[in-house]
Amino acid sequence: MNVTAANFEKLLARLRTPRGVVCADVYARAAFIVVLLFASSVFMLFCAARINAECTISEAASGAPARGSEIMDEAKKFALDRVLYEDFLKSANDSKRAAGALSPVFVMNVPDGAQSARRMPGYAPTVILKALAVLGGESVCVLDIDGEEPGRVFRAGDVFGDGRGRVVKINADGVTWRWADREYAAGL
Repeated sequence: MNVTAANFEKLLARLRTPRGVVCADVYARAAFIVVLLFASSVFMLFCAARINAECTISEAASGAPARGSEIMDEAKKFALDRVLYEDFLKSANDSKRAAGALSPVFVMNVPDGAQSARRMPGYAPTVILKALAVLGGESVCVLDIDGEEPGRVFRAGDVFGDGRGRVVKINADGVTWRWADREYAAGL
C-alpha cells in the first residue's frame, strides 16, 4: 500500500473523530498502566535484594548459631526423653510381672550424656518386710524396697528413696513407713 500525504491526512481525520479520540485515550491509559507496572516490578525487585542482603549480613555478623541447629538440639532432647520414658515403662511392666505389683519408683541406668538419672516420682514404692527383730528398746528390720539395694537393714528414723521415704516405727506387728506425707504399713 502506497502511503501518500493524502492518505495520511485521511487517517488523521479519522483519528480526530469522536471514535478516534476515544481509542487514542484508551491506548494512552494502557501505555501508562504498563509503564507503572514495570516501574513497580523493578522497585519490588530492588527491595527484595536489599532485604536479602540485610538478612545475610545480620546472620553472619551476629555469630549466633542458626535457628535450625537450635531446633535440632531440642528435637534430640525430646527424642532422648521419649526413649528414657519408654524404657521406664518397659522396666515397670517387667517389674510388675516379676514382683506381682507395679513398682512406680524405679532407678534407670541412663547412658552418658543424658541430663539426669532421677527416680520417677509420684507413687509409693513396693516395700516387702523380710525380717523383724524387736529387742527391748532397739528394733531393726530387713526390707526390700523398689529402687534400693535388697535386704537392707533399717532402724526407726532411717530414710530411703533419696530422702523421700522414712521408716517411722518398728514393732512386733510390722513396720510403719512414710512416703509423700502418707503412712503405710508392711506386716509379716
